[in-house]
Amino acid sequence: MKNFTTPKGPAGYTNLSKPDTKFDPEGKYKTSITLPREQAEKLMELAQEEANELAVLDKKTKKIVMPEGIKYPYVENDDDTVTFTFKTKKKPKLFDAKGNPIRNADDLRIGGGSTIRVKGAFSSYEGFGGGVTAYLNEVQLIKLVEFGGEGFQPEDDEDGYVASNEAPSSFNDESEGSDDSSEEDGNVDF
Repeated sequence: MKNFTTPKGPAGYTNLSKPDTKFDPEGKYKTSITLPREQAEKLMELAQEEANELAVLDKKTKKIVMPEGIKYPYVENDDDTVTFTFKTKKKPKLFDAKGNPIRNADDLRIGGGSTIRVKGAFSSYEGFGGGVTAYLNEVQLIKLVEFGGEGFQPEDDEDGYVASNEAPSSFNDESEGSDDSSEEDGNVDF
């Protein structure tokens, strides 16, 4: 196992207060963080060092080789960033920006875009073709963006849609035609 602490960065989808039980009935706590490539390189190297544990001796060539298709807990994005995914079955400890434990963690609705740092450990595994998992131990919540959103900020585009603040008119508003429906005009009451 290789221990790590990430630089601070924006969180993706998170399950830090309650486990995600969608694919595992026991549930997993998880989060992701996206970092600029230059900040991610040390973490990527550490994960690759852990992957070296999977190297095996090729009986024919008598050389140590890495298995093909090793899975890593990160994705290299087209915009020169790297997204790491962390998970664990054990509830991670949460800390605020000053490093104090968060006592009301079950009440927090930590959403994507929150600024976080993650402490964890890379661990290699052999099953399913082999790979490296990034275990989640602790999370420092630097800036909270609550899950669920708070609506939208107004746009300055004067040609954009603006909702009317007037009370909605009734479906059969008399100002838009007669109230009597007939089958002659194609309208049928149900």
